[in-house]
Amino acid sequence: MLNYLGITQKSSLVHLKDIIVYTVEEYMGLDEHTKRNLELTHGITTGTKKGSLFQVLDSTKTSMGSRELKKWIEKPLLDKGKIADRLNLVEELKENLILIDKINGQLNQINDIERLSFKISNSQISPKEIKALANSFSKIKGNSKRNFKFKLYSFKRLCKKYLYY
Repeated sequence: MLNYLGITQKSSLVHLKDIIVYTVEEYMGLDEHTKRNLELTHGITTGTKKGSLFQVLDSTKTSMGSRELKKWIEKPLLDKGKIADRLNLVEELKENLILIDKINGQLNQINDIERLSFKISNSQISPKEIKALANSFSKIKGNSKRNFKFKLYSFKRLCKKYLYY
């Protein structure tokens, strides 16, 4: 697969470190007609986010969070344990408004790391964006371990995935 990408992308692939393999058994298979009729991420009449489940649920504070929510909606989990983890995570956040305020304050200081990382891999990043990326990483490193105490393992795992907790 990496050979194919190297040929078709005509650029260096050094930014690719790990390939995450998932099986179709992990997620509910939804064809395009089903996704459209359920209006998961796009309204039927608008063709945009407006009128979709995604619009109703998306109160994320960052572009990264919005993209992750969209992935979760488009690929629903099948594993009951993983579903329970997500529900427990939402419940913990819902019950802890102080934690939500702290997290929101932290997220307001972080730029779109995924987008900036992609720009680096394509050699299209400006010096201003490099500085923004460095500032975001320093905010994450300085605050991820120090300020938050989590009851649930699922929350710690989520932080580890996104904040290198």
